[in-house]
Amino acid sequence: MKQVSIDTGDLKDIFLEFLLARSIISIASQRFGLRRARVMTSCVDVMNEDMRGTIDEALSEGRISNQQYVRIEQTDYILRARRQQNGSEIWIALEASYTVGSEDIDRAKESAAVLGVLYGSPVIAAVAGRSIPPDLEERAELAGVQAMI
Repeated sequence: MKQVSIDTGDLKDIFLEFLLARSIISIASQRFGLRRARVMTSCVDVMNEDMRGTIDEALSEGRISNQQYVRIEQTDYILRARRQQNGSEIWIALEASYTVGSEDIDRAKESAAVLGVLYGSPVIAAVAGRSIPPDLEERAELAGVQAMI
């Protein structure tokens, strides 16, 4: 029974990730006031070649560690956009789970930090899901991670 519960949770997460693949640009653009948003990498798509080159170069130069490289590789969604208000560049590191957990918050924050090193632009750390427990919503807010529920 425990395995069925784990498998069901995994399927819910995969389903949410695929749903987001169809609408993440419009959701994030609306939520964060963005324009010209692009998905640079996602759990359902291959990483953008320019981004691949940037992270490979940063790893080779020692600007990021192998652990940070892997964190970026495993981030559910990375978006690059412009702010509607002033046109400045912004990145979004987003972790998606059907029920957002503390690990999702930590991963989003870590991914955002690495993107900041890679690009030197502002980065939004975000989590998306169908629900988030109230204590974790508060934890996300304190950690500077946006909850998109």
